[in-house]
Formats: sequence, structure tokens, C-alpha cells
Amino acid sequence: MKTVVILGGAGDMSHITVKDLVSYNKDAKVVIADKDVTKAQQRVKEIATDRVSTEYVDLDNEESIKAVIENVDIVMNCALSKYNLPVMKAALNVGTNYLDLSALPGTTLEQMKLNEDFRKANLIGVIGMGAAPGISNLMAKFAYDKLDTVESVSFRFANKNLLKSSLPIRFPYNAYAFLGQIDNKSFLFNDGKLGEVESLTGEEYVDFPEPIGRVETVYLGHPEPASLSVTFLEKGLKHADVKIHVPEEFKQKIKFLRDLGFASVTPLKIGDREVTPRETLVYLMSLLPKEEGVPNDVGCYIVRVIGEKNGKRKQFIMNFMVRSRGVFSATTVRTGIPISIGAQMILNGELKMKGVFPPEVCIKPEVFFKELEKRDLHVSYHVEEFI
Repeated sequence: MKTVVILGGAGDMSHITVKDLVSYNKDAKVVIADKDVTKAQQRVKEIATDRVSTEYVDLDNEESIKAVIENVDIVMNCALSKYNLPVMKAALNVGTNYLDLSALPGTTLEQMKLNEDFRKANLIGVIGMGAAPGISNLMAKFAYDKLDTVESVSFRFANKNLLKSSLPIRFPYNAYAFLGQIDNKSFLFNDGKLGEVESLTGEEYVDFPEPIGRVETVYLGHPEPASLSVTFLEKGLKHADVKIHVPEEFKQKIKFLRDLGFASVTPLKIGDREVTPRETLVYLMSLLPKEEGVPNDVGCYIVRVIGEKNGKRKQFIMNFMVRSRGVFSATTVRTGIPISIGAQMILNGELKMKGVFPPEVCIKPEVFFKELEKRDLHVSYHVEEFI
């Protein structure tokens, strides 16, 4: 029986990851590794199988990471992406395969530099194996494979929460991660060059299916343009960008917080103490009352890929829509399941490549989409031909 360690395994995103792993792979043991051992143990009781256990881990301590991931088959970082590189290097040192959910664009490029080291160690590292990046990359790859040349890829994402909130601010996902996106510029691949643009700019209205409808999207730091600037060059890619719907009221609040400096991770000295603004804000938010009620949200991804096939200019329009399920929000469903599928592909011997890759390099979209369908998640598309 093979062993998978999930770092941040007591977190919201990894909740469904653990369930999916034990449900679809009967030959895997899962270790929920987290600093919050009490919450991890509660999760083990809930899942109720002897194939799931817990371990304490301090992700700020290299030796603690190594101790947890040594002699296991796969380590999955479902914690904050700031730990991606330290965990990858620890995995390399102890000889463990690796997956993660996402990272900022710059970190993604740094992770890809470890490709040769992982290849020589006969290991695979799959980076950005969540929803976006992850499913989004494979949607783009599906269209890419069906075209002779590819000129542009545009990613447009939106999520709508149908529950009203009494909180002063409600983040769509992990607050620390979101603040990192607005504290950094967004990457844009334009005219064959990778550059940067201010986050929360570039307003563009997009028509999403109901109940989302027509909403404004803006640039937000995502790694897809960074990875595609490397992986899609063979067919002539010239442009790739990501824009996301950020509700206007929320956008004004986070701009205010950013302008006050609360998105920064640069330590500040206040009196005789040193604090990190972003961590301080996240801590204060953790003191707010927890929202009650069953999740009720919906998310949609639209990926447009323009290129040529047999001399004719075509546009593939890929769509993926997901709703909340029971105690799991739509964000949790679409983020936590893909990394479980990726891990199972490694366990089953389906991913034979060695090195560090974003999913569009090492995973066949059609195979992955069939796995999504088993979980009642569906990618659709249609093709338009330019006159």
C-alpha cells in the first residue's frame, strides 16, 4: 500500500481532497499533516477509515517537513503556496514525488527550474494542480492539441456566492493567498513576451452562464500566462492573460486595505515589536464569527483559444461550471478534487514523465476530463470559425 502525505491536510481545500483519495483509490494510505493536530484528528474521525492518519508538521521548519514526508510516495502541498519551494526541495532531498495547488507566477517559474533536478532523481513534480491553475491549463491544452497553430489563450473566471454575508469583508478563498495576488503585479504574455500589469486593472465585461451573468473581470495574479509562455511556444503562442470577476464592493475594500499596506509581507516595527501586515490582517479576520449555513455558490471558467487548423482561423471556447455540494463550496470542490486525481495518476503509474511540469505538459486532457466526469464535473466546448 502506498502513502500520500497532505500538508495543510486539515484546511478547507484539502477536506474534499482526502475524501476523494480514499474513495477512488483503495490502495492508498493518507496522512493528514498539519500544525492543527486537533482539527486533523477530527477529520480522521469524520472520514472513519484506518487508511487515514495524522501527523504534526511545522511548515516553517525544514526538518519537520522532511520528517513527515520521508519514506512516502507522494507529498501534496495543500497549504499556502509560499511553502511550495521549501516543500519541493525537501521532497527532492528525501526522494518523494510532489504536487501542489497553485503559486504566484514568479514562484511557478522558479519551481520549473527544478525540472532537471527532479528528472535526475527519477521523481515527478506536478505544479499548479488545482482549479486555476490546473483544470484551466488542461482546458487550454485540449484546444491547443486540436490546432495547428495557436496565437492566443484567454482565461476568464467568475464565482458568485448566493449567500448574503453579515461580515465586514468576505474573501472568495484563502485571504492570505488573495492578498498576495493583489500585492503583486499580474503576469501577461503579450506579443511573445512575458510582462507585468497592475492587478485589479484592465476592466472587461464577460458573459458567464446564469446565475453569474454579465460581470466585470480584471487582471489578477495567476500563473497560467507564465507557464504557457514556456509550454505553448511550439505552436507560436503570442498572447495569454487571466482576468477574474471581483465584485465592486469587495474590490473597493481590498484596494483600501492594500493602499493601507495590509497586503504587504514586509515586516514593520511597531514600538519594540515586529509585525507582518498581511499576517496581522489574516489573524484579525480569523477572530470574526464563522458564517453559518450550507455553502451556496457557483463558479465558472471560460477559456478561449484562437489559432488555425488546416489554414482556417478558429476559436475554441471551453467552459467549466461547478456548484457547491453539501458542506463543500464550489471553490473547494473545483480546487481540492483535481490534485487528488493528479496524485492517483502518479500512484497508478499513468504519469511516467520525470521532472517538474505544469499539468498541460504531463497530463492528457481527455483522460483527466473523464476522471472529472466520474465525479459529476464536466468540461464542455464549442468551436467557432472566423469568416
